[in-house]
Amino acid sequence: MADGPGISIALSPPDTTYTRTEGDTLPDITCTADCRPGCTFVWTRPDNINFTVSPVLSLGKLDRSEHGTYRCTARNIVGESTTAINVIIQYGPGTSSALSPSDTIYTRTEGDTLPDITCTADCRPGCTFVWTRPDNTNVTVSPVLSLEQLDRSEHGTYRCTARNVGGESTIMISVTVQYGPGTSISLSPPNTAYTRNEGDALPDVTCAADCRPGCNYVWLRPDNTNFTVSPVLSLGQLDRSEHGTYRCTARNIGGESAILISVTVQCKPLPYQIPDEIQTIDLATTENLTIPALFTSNPSPSFMWTFQLHESTTSTQLMNGESNVLIQNTFETKKLTAVSIMTRTNIQHNWFGLYNVTATNTHGNAKLSFTVHEKRYPGFPNNLLIGCTKPHSAEVSWSDGGDSQCYHVMFSTDKFLNSQEVYPVMITKHTDGSDVYILNIDNLDGSRVYFFKVVAYNKYGNTTSAEAVGCTVQEPVARCSDSMFVAGIVLNVIAVVMVLFTVGLGVFIRRNGRLPFVKGRRKQEEFKNVQFSKRDGTHDKDGEGSQSEQFDVDSIAKVSTYSEIGGHHQVYQNDPVNGGDDRKYEFLEGRSNPNVYEELQCTESGDRGTYANTGDAGDDKH
Repeated sequence: MADGPGISIALSPPDTTYTRTEGDTLPDITCTADCRPGCTFVWTRPDNINFTVSPVLSLGKLDRSEHGTYRCTARNIVGESTTAINVIIQYGPGTSSALSPSDTIYTRTEGDTLPDITCTADCRPGCTFVWTRPDNTNVTVSPVLSLEQLDRSEHGTYRCTARNVGGESTIMISVTVQYGPGTSISLSPPNTAYTRNEGDALPDVTCAADCRPGCNYVWLRPDNTNFTVSPVLSLGQLDRSEHGTYRCTARNIGGESAILISVTVQCKPLPYQIPDEIQTIDLATTENLTIPALFTSNPSPSFMWTFQLHESTTSTQLMNGESNVLIQNTFETKKLTAVSIMTRTNIQHNWFGLYNVTATNTHGNAKLSFTVHEKRYPGFPNNLLIGCTKPHSAEVSWSDGGDSQCYHVMFSTDKFLNSQEVYPVMITKHTDGSDVYILNIDNLDGSRVYFFKVVAYNKYGNTTSAEAVGCTVQEPVARCSDSMFVAGIVLNVIAVVMVLFTVGLGVFIRRNGRLPFVKGRRKQEEFKNVQFSKRDGTHDKDGEGSQSEQFDVDSIAKVSTYSEIGGHHQVYQNDPVNGGDDRKYEFLEGRSNPNVYEELQCTESGDRGTYANTGDAGDDKH
């Protein structure tokens, strides 16, 4: 009698549920049934695909894809029956761990917000997730890392661990939190103020700060210029110029911070000028004298002003508020600048001389000296003599009036109304009124009257000789045989007379022991044909028959000024005829405005004496 499998279907082993870990081996499972005729057996996969036409299910080593329910169907002509087993395959996260967002590196500035980060993994059974902080402490038992607003302490590497019975897996993210130095900046040694004497050594000072990324360091000098791009300030042996406040700045992309140190360098006073330098000041009487004296010093110095006529004379202290003296002292701590300004109003003649200022502090003293000279205009050229004894030539001589630097000889044919010529006489020494100068001017028109003046210059102004002096320039003697014969006879007669006169004069001297007429002669015989013009207005009246002519010069200005006109004549030194008497300079009235003075290049003329210059008037005639 035929019979189907009915409820007789069974498994061997009889288990209907198998829990295994991926990679484990599942034993063979045999499906049986009591059937007449005998049944056929089919095992069906979880995806309903026939796995095998056999009563035996043989999976061997398990893979996660074989997880599920397997069915065994026993079938014959009578009917069929089915039984099932459940195969649970467990596995860990393996390499399936992932992040959302997928970034594994984040760079943010302190205070920024980091988005939430979710960790996922494929696990059976489902994984648990743990986020671990950079310090290896758990931050959360959750697949989500939520840091929000970042702090520098949250900088580092975060780990997400997915874990189940099948194993665990970890994935990491790097969070870089950038920040500036803030208040972390510090010094080593920690001192912020140093006081040293000039020449002492200052230890190296190192600047440090907590920064991410690491800071760059710059030390600034007191004048705000870069001293060094380094965390170390190394001044070594101190100089007064290094006095002041130094600033260390620590800087990165997160910001910057600065810290200051004060370096006080104590030192003795030192003038800004060379210590022994003597400053020269030119001043006129009744003007105000102002002398600023500048020193570097620390601490602030005291000042003492003194005055002396010469370096060899005794000095007297100048007191503030006395003898027209006002003294004002200031000190600038930052630059160590000490200034003393001495003002003396309405300066008098006996106040010209040497002014000294001494600055003193606990470390020493220093002195500055200033020589105050009285402004002296050039003295009037005097003793102006003009000789017209040579054809087409005039010889001009004069004595300097003192304090002259150079001269211009002016000459004109119309009493300086419309025409004038200028010839310079240059000197480089200081004149004192005892020098005599001679200038020969050639190529003048014969039989014409020329007027001459002399202008003296120095850096304060110029003065003009008191009067103009004129003479008639001679023509050459005409050549004539008859006249020459007559002149020869006349000269022979005169020679005979002179011999007789000399013999008679010798006899008279032997008998009487002296000359029979005037004892003295004029000093300069060669100028017997020259008209003299004195500053007092007197004239020589020796010969009405001389070749010189006297002219009325009352209409000519006694004092006039001229701008410099370039010349091309040299000055030659002759033997001295006037040794000088070292007399004092004399101030005369009638000086011109000093602003018209123009400094000239002068050729050195040597020692005091007589100076001669030969000038050529050129082709232009007036």
